[in-house]
Amino acid sequence: PSPAPSCSRTVLVIVMVLGFCGGLWGVPRVTSLWANAGIASASALRAAAVRQAPLWMTPQHQTSVVRNSAEDPYALGMGDIAASDEESRPNGLEVKPWMVRIDKSIAKSRKTKGGNYVQLATVDEHGRPRVRTVVFRGFLEHGGRVAMKMITDARSDKVTQIGKNNAGEMVWWFFKSSEQYRVSGTLQVVGPTDPDVDLDIARMQQWSKLTDAAREQFYWLDADVPGRKSKADIPDGGRDKDGNVLPPPDNFLLMLLWPEDVDYLRLRDNYRQVDRKAGDEWDITPVFP
Repeated sequence: PSPAPSCSRTVLVIVMVLGFCGGLWGVPRVTSLWANAGIASASALRAAAVRQAPLWMTPQHQTSVVRNSAEDPYALGMGDIAASDEESRPNGLEVKPWMVRIDKSIAKSRKTKGGNYVQLATVDEHGRPRVRTVVFRGFLEHGGRVAMKMITDARSDKVTQIGKNNAGEMVWWFFKSSEQYRVSGTLQVVGPTDPDVDLDIARMQQWSKLTDAAREQFYWLDADVPGRKSKADIPDGGRDKDGNVLPPPDNFLLMLLWPEDVDYLRLRDNYRQVDRKAGDEWDITPVFP
């Protein structure tokens, strides 16, 4: 009789034993043991164990299995993004101001849909954080400082929150370059009665840059307001009959974040630094981890 079935059963038993021992003792150590015994190469046995991927394998080994699987891309964690990035990793600390870094990050993500969406957190009247996604609309230089521009409606909750506590933090994740910026500072809303003429001009300029659909939203009335306007009553695109952009309604606000601390993280090599404003200058400190 042919010995093939017996050999197949023997190989199967070896692989099963390896899968069990690999989870309890560590795949590299077990494969090395079997390879030294002359039974099979370490790479072949490790490949067999990875294919089985028992649930009780160590997190390190489970991660390697997930990265090799195209069936579950959403199981990747932040650490996996760094490990699986195909770009070359930068060498050295490369300490640079956050403004220099973010300009490059924005340039790399300019063509990414939604690349200018950021998360902005405020503090409510109970001291609890409130976060939402808003659109970053560029930088504004004013009075020797630089602010990050956004817009909002005077009727929104965040305007009330900012009026009571103007602390805020923005999180901006750049998928293209695997970089994260956490920008904390003070928030300011600029309306039609703002005493700073330059900021009011910036508000009107931002209004003119909006899309027609975005301008129309600021003419909507609250649902509980009597005499709510129908769509026919809303100026088409926020323009007059001649197609000219109308002046912004009073509820249109320019929202500014004045950065004071910026926590930068680059996941390609897990480099992190904190920029902290000190007067007119910025102190830059590499952070580990």
